[in-house]
Amino acid sequence: MVLLVLAVLGREAVSSERREAKESRGRVAETEKITGLKLLRKVWVGFLIGPISGLAALAISTAMFAVFKDLGLDHSINLTIVSFAFTLLWSGLSVFAGFEPRLLRKSLGVIGLGILPLAYLISVA
Repeated sequence: MVLLVLAVLGREAVSSERREAKESRGRVAETEKITGLKLLRKVWVGFLIGPISGLAALAISTAMFAVFKDLGLDHSINLTIVSFAFTLLWSGLSVFAGFEPRLLRKSLGVIGLGILPLAYLISVA
């Protein structure tokens, strides 16, 4: 059924008359000037997306490992859960850091989520 629909649509597209392309008006898109502050913002967001969100995910995963160890979970199961959690956390934090429009909110979110587990680990140790 799907192939039949695709065949009909393809035949209509091939048999229809081609329209002439519109001529461009010679307008050139204007580029925005990048100031020093905008450049620093882009560099900081790059660090948030990459290494800082990775370190935050590492801190959360390490805290999860310590909590699961205290709960008596088997070591191999604990490592498996934490290794999957690390990759998911890193990707989630990276998407949040790239998608959130406000720089302060994304910075506090990623860095705060990295510091809270470290505070827990220091209090437990």
